Amino acid sequence: MLTSFHVAVRRFSSGIRACERDEQDALARILRDCGNARDLERGRRAHSQILGIDHCKRNKFLANLLVQMYGKCGCVEDAAEVFSGIDQPNQFSWNIYLQAYAENGHIDSARKIFLQMEERDSVSWNCLTAAFVQGSHLEDAKSCFDRTPQWNVFSWNAMITAMAFRGHLEEAKNLFDLAGHRDGVTWNAILTGYARHGYCDQASDLYNRMNHWDLVSQTTMIQAYAQTGDLENARSVFNSMPERDVVTWNYIMQAYTQNGCLNESKESFDRMAKWNIVSLNTMILAYAQQGDVDLLKEEFAKFPEKNVISWNTAMGAMAQHNRLHEAKNLFDFMPVRNVVSWNTWLAANAQSGDCSEAGRTFDLMPQHDVVTWTALVHVYCHLGYLDEASAMLDKMARTCGIVVTAVWNCLIAGYAQAGQIEQAWEIFGGLIQRNIVSWTSVIQGFAESGHLDRAKRVIEMMPEHDVVTWTALCQGYAQAGYVGHSRKIFQETVSRNIVTWTTMIQAHAQSESLDDAREVFDRMPEHNAVCWTAMIVALAQNGCRETARSMFLEKMEALDVVSWNAMITMSDSVAGAKEMFERMPARDAGSWSTVTAALVSKGELEQSLIAFERAPNHNLASWVSRIHALAQMLRIDEAKSAFDRIPERNPAAWNALIDAFALNGFLRDARRSFDLMPCRDTISWNAILGAFSHHGLVDRALEIFDSMPLRDVVSWNSIVGGYAHNGHCGLAMEFFRAMVQEGFQPSELAFGSILSGCNHAGLVRDGCQHFVAMIADYQVAPLREHFCCLIDLLGRAGELEEAEGMIAQMPHAPDSIAWGTLLAACHIHPDLDRAARTADRMFELDPPGDAGPFVLLANIGRSFE
Repeated sequence: MLTSFHVAVRRFSSGIRACERDEQDALARILRDCGNARDLERGRRAHSQILGIDHCKRNKFLANLLVQMYGKCGCVEDAAEVFSGIDQPNQFSWNIYLQAYAENGHIDSARKIFLQMEERDSVSWNCLTAAFVQGSHLEDAKSCFDRTPQWNVFSWNAMITAMAFRGHLEEAKNLFDLAGHRDGVTWNAILTGYARHGYCDQASDLYNRMNHWDLVSQTTMIQAYAQTGDLENARSVFNSMPERDVVTWNYIMQAYTQNGCLNESKESFDRMAKWNIVSLNTMILAYAQQGDVDLLKEEFAKFPEKNVISWNTAMGAMAQHNRLHEAKNLFDFMPVRNVVSWNTWLAANAQSGDCSEAGRTFDLMPQHDVVTWTALVHVYCHLGYLDEASAMLDKMARTCGIVVTAVWNCLIAGYAQAGQIEQAWEIFGGLIQRNIVSWTSVIQGFAESGHLDRAKRVIEMMPEHDVVTWTALCQGYAQAGYVGHSRKIFQETVSRNIVTWTTMIQAHAQSESLDDAREVFDRMPEHNAVCWTAMIVALAQNGCRETARSMFLEKMEALDVVSWNAMITMSDSVAGAKEMFERMPARDAGSWSTVTAALVSKGELEQSLIAFERAPNHNLASWVSRIHALAQMLRIDEAKSAFDRIPERNPAAWNALIDAFALNGFLRDARRSFDLMPCRDTISWNAILGAFSHHGLVDRALEIFDSMPLRDVVSWNSIVGGYAHNGHCGLAMEFFRAMVQEGFQPSELAFGSILSGCNHAGLVRDGCQHFVAMIADYQVAPLREHFCCLIDLLGRAGELEEAEGMIAQMPHAPDSIAWGTLLAACHIHPDLDRAARTADRMFELDPPGDAGPFVLLANIGRSFE
């Protein structure tokens, strides 16, 4: 029989256990919150607290949550250390340990952990399958899925989600049809796949077939309609919902925000009975996307509640609009920073071209994830510092013991975009693991550098293809002018997305095949603002501006800010640009900078300065346009003053200043500005190279050319043109040959320089050979200027019959310049009959008004007296 003493002891022990359970539950909640928020600093503090409590430090439940927290924060080494200290880890321990590596892209390590497991349940198999899916290793994912002993709904959902996400919608649909049991996630996976890849009609059909709509399916359709600019249907889905919670309201706000409807987004926010931190963050994003960073700053200060996402979004917006000082203030005052905060600030410095600050930020970061490494490698690649990018990969290998495929892909893309495709191919060949991005990067490199056959062969070598790879090849053929090849690839592509269709519209437009472009547009299963804009641009660029204007104003289903800005840019007159600007229902900073740039391009320099002053706020593009306008007006001091007033300068601002000095002949100031740049991109190098070349200082230009960390086709055109136009045709031809040997496709400009150099040097044979090679070897269609240059070369050499024959071969109608060039040759090598015939053609084109042809004809006649 229990005494009162025993009862008291039991009650006391129970009380202790209850307190321990409460403490355990509190710590568990903290660890889950830290993992979900990726709040590593707070998570480490919780870990230290656990180690200081005897009944917690060996608690398997808390140890498992620590592994999970570190995994979600991207610290797989810490997760591994905690796991190694677990006495007899259970199945849950192994699964979350596997998940930590899988979700952070460490595919090989995840595979090894999976093989070490003595027992594997469906969670283990699904986790590995999901890892392969996340890393875009679809073949491995399929193999893992096929070997799974027993499929459950999670297995099916993982594969359907993978296929749908990568655009393999037909295979996703087949799996969907085979799935023995479907839940809401299954339906939503295929629905999201259709919506994500722009097939809004198919998504709508599937949505209407669903027996039950949940929040995910309804918000997916709101997003799908929002992506195509169809706010009416998005609003209809929203209004049809029997109940709306704060999440639903957030999605309709995001739909408005995505389509530039800031007022509607703000109205929705004001109508909400209750909002949460996501609502506030959506409004921050709305202000950011609208470009109204001053209003964002004002509203951000008023918000009663902010989380780390709020601070990151506001900081990113300030950085995006070149307000680096304010972005830095936000970063400094953040109460809590996570890895995204550090990555955002690093990316801000990278985008501004400040490599040194980006490097310092990297060194100060308490932790680095894949995004961090990739961001820094990307900025080095973007600015042409490929050696530094390679060094970062070596550092990552030493620090982490592994370089994830995503970072290798960044370096491959860097070399490929720099035209150093052989180096990109060498890195690709050395990759142990390649994913779809690796293959696509090297394919795009071959395609963009003109090596289309090699790009095609690489595609044929791929273990799997997606819509992005086929679109890259399609774009490559289109950009090279091979519209027939591009069309063939397009027809062979099983899965097409909006980008693929838009590429074909642009390809036909470039070849002036408007009927074909319109036929592709009409066949599209779905239209969004991007393809509408592409079609309208195609019409405008091919002389059908009124048709383009009518289509834009009367037929386009959803007019967004980008479309309006495109119409301003395409306007053929100042009045047209102004009309479009004034009709815009809403303007952002980009709209003001677009109209300012349009006025500068049309020579309305004073008007551009007035537009600049009218703008409520200025982005970097506005300041750059102002500098260009003042430079063209020879107001160089004011251009320099405008540069000094720019709040945050990136390479584009510095490049504008260099161009301004060069245009006005102040080469010393241009060079001084170049030397003062904190970080230079390829455009900066080309600007100073072009300045020296244009002014005949070819020795200085060569010094710059030899010092360049990265050269592109513009660099080669500048050095070739510098030598050709300054009497060094032999050297110009040597550089032309070197350009070709480096794998660059010579452009119309390079051939124009060579032909001009040959003309001035009297090198008839070389000039004719380059003209023939231009057409036969490089498939570059000669322009009117190329023909006139060759006509002049032949005429000066006395080859008058051949010169006249060139005029007859011109694909364009010969103008008075072509005939005038031949007439001048008839004066150098007197040929009265040909001169009279040529003069008649000139008078047909331009009624007599200029006495020059009469004087030439008279002088030719006098030479026969």
